[in-house]
Amino acid sequence: MAVWIPSALYADAHFDRWAQTVVSVVTWLLLAAVFVAVDGYERRQLVVVVVVATTFEITFSIIWGLYVYRFHNLPMYVPPGHGLIYLLALRISQIGPVRASRRVTSGIVTVAVGSWVAYAVFVPDHPDIVGLCLLPALLYCLWRARRWHVYAGAFVATTILELVGTGFGNWRWADTVPGLGIPQGNPPSAIAAGYCLLDAIVLFLASRVWVSRIPLGRTAGEPVPEAAG
Repeated sequence: MAVWIPSALYADAHFDRWAQTVVSVVTWLLLAAVFVAVDGYERRQLVVVVVVATTFEITFSIIWGLYVYRFHNLPMYVPPGHGLIYLLALRISQIGPVRASRRVTSGIVTVAVGSWVAYAVFVPDHPDIVGLCLLPALLYCLWRARRWHVYAGAFVATTILELVGTGFGNWRWADTVPGLGIPQGNPPSAIAAGYCLLDAIVLFLASRVWVSRIPLGRTAGEPVPEAAG
């Protein structure tokens, strides 16, 4: 992912439409490879995140215009990309030092995002009020949520994604929230709070009984059923 994110976004931003098609095909293939490699529970999470994230993208980008992609479409690499970023956040959260201490990990993230929000609100001529509004939700996820380490991982993964994507020009956030006129940055600081909401929805839906019955394989450590007879 450290290689693919900047490479794919650079190609999409600097070449013609054909590059976006190539990036989309390769991203779906990467998701398929990851899908085969993980266990049944994470496969269900990937299915849910792709469906939910695609719904979010259509709502916030295509319909609302909160942010717009380079070709004013929904690039086909975005749905599988959300799945890969989600799994990247999970893997970051599983690193020993990350989950060893909420105080240390959440403290570092709090300082980083707090500094970003303060800069984005007070330094530019166009203050990032949306980022300021998102900050309490992100801090709650870091300090109060049971899966705080996942949200810390989401902050790292999605902040890098947003800074690279907006820096290359793959997408651009509107100067103000359409219909509300609230100023926002490009990207909004603390935008990771939005991804934390996505993660929370995915974790909730993936734990539902009807989702767990989707035949996508066993969870790691689950015993193999014995053959009848």
